Amino acid sequence: MINGNYITPPFKIKAIGDKDALYYAMYNPDSWYKTMELRGLSLSLEKKMK
Repeated sequence: MINGNYITPPFKIKAIGDKDALYYAMYNPDSWYKTMELRGLSLSLEKKMK
């Protein structure tokens, strides 16, 4: 729920910052991203230059 509204998948999250640091943080073995993958959720991560 965001601002009182239920959000349904698929979700798209955009982040601003050092792309390599953000990528590492997501793929770190202790990250929530990895936890969600282990629970069977389908995830994708894409590095882009603006």
